[in-house]
Amino acid sequence: MKRQRRKIGNVLEIKVKDGLYSYGIEINDEGDVAFFDYFIDSPEKYKLDDLLKSPLIYKFCISRFLITKSYFKIVENINVEDYNVDTTLKPCYIYDTLSGKYRIYNWPDKDIPTTKEYIIEHRLAPLMVFDGEEQVQELLLDFYEKKPSLILQTEPWIDPYSDFNLKG
Repeated sequence: MKRQRRKIGNVLEIKVKDGLYSYGIEINDEGDVAFFDYFIDSPEKYKLDDLLKSPLIYKFCISRFLITKSYFKIVENINVEDYNVDTTLKPCYIYDTLSGKYRIYNWPDKDIPTTKEYIIEHRLAPLMVFDGEEQVQELLLDFYEKKPSLILQTEPWIDPYSDFNLKG
């Protein structure tokens, strides 16, 4: 397979399985990709420009190795500065201990929830950098099928509220 050219602003169409897609954007030369945490059944139904400008883009890390794999397809190149892609926030997974669901999430200070109920029910885990296509495909399918991922369960949990005074 011919190696696809890596470039900041590459829009990647990610085929999770037949009839299920998502999109990501390369945001630097290190393999970091801003990635939608939801899935699209038919890409032709949507305007890519609208998707990229939506607030639902989050950071996601994949290895450079994965960009060359067949289910990542570069569909166009854009100027990252023209879109709502925050390249400064540290990306994290939110794990809901009640439902067992994971999702990718940026954690800006202004959006930190402060209710004790939320704190009890959620934990924050660091983002992984994957080095094999099987890991990423398994993770994407786990997100889609709403089941816990064994890959992520091996990661240590981090309490995002450890620096906050939660009394009162």
